[in-house]
Amino acid sequence: MRERSIVAEQAGFTLLEMLVVLAILAVVGSAALMLSGRRPAGVDVKSAANMLSAELRLARARAIHTSGETFVAVDVEAREFWNDRQAARQPLRHDLTIDLVTAAPERVSRAVGRVRFFPDGSSTGGSITLNLGAQVSKVSIDWLTGIPKVASQ
Repeated sequence: MRERSIVAEQAGFTLLEMLVVLAILAVVGSAALMLSGRRPAGVDVKSAANMLSAELRLARARAIHTSGETFVAVDVEAREFWNDRQAARQPLRHDLTIDLVTAAPERVSRAVGRVRFFPDGSSTGGSITLNLGAQVSKVSIDWLTGIPKVASQ
């Protein structure tokens, strides 16, 4: 009788053993995802739109703080953006299609346009649409408040 109870107790796995195996599987799975380097296109489009929106918010805050005008420029051909106080340009994915709508006086060239922010927080307004296949994200800048908003379709 004693032998049967010992055998019955040893059959199966403990909770701790199961948790260790699940943790190992999680680590291996996440490492495999990171090494593959493939992300859904929608993630990259949303990320680029959020990055652009953050730069616009920063420029708006700087205009209010310094009581001076500032701008964010977008080059739709080179697929990059920058602000007037930054020498380095922020690159976007090379396969993104960018559509920039801004006020006519803010068009620097056929490919480059700006969104200007004023000391009261207002802006010239406009929108920047990022496309990658079927994934679309649009950053709209309200001219009255100067606040950018991101919408994904």
